[in-house]
Amino acid sequence: APAGTEPSDTSRATVAWTLAGLVVVLGLAALTRFLEQNDPDWSEGTALGEFAAGVEVPVYAIILGLLGNLVLSRAGVRDRLAAAFRTEYFIKTGLV
Repeated sequence: APAGTEPSDTSRATVAWTLAGLVVVLGLAALTRFLEQNDPDWSEGTALGEFAAGVEVPVYAIILGLLGNLVLSRAGVRDRLAAAFRTEYFIKTGLV
């Protein structure tokens, strides 16, 4: 901000919601990785053991993304956090 002026409350709120959205995205990514690494061990010896061993990160990411979207929409905060959700960017990055 120029000397003598302070950022508006609106811009501070936008930055705060964007940071909160990034925390949500990183949390979902960490949970995705955690499930991908541990689910095959948890389901070993069960009827789903072979299936779980073949499930890869994108499947967990899609499932958690859909669940996260549902939870955030129901909580009424999805639109506020949307600045951090650049789905096209994440999809393109994942494909590369």
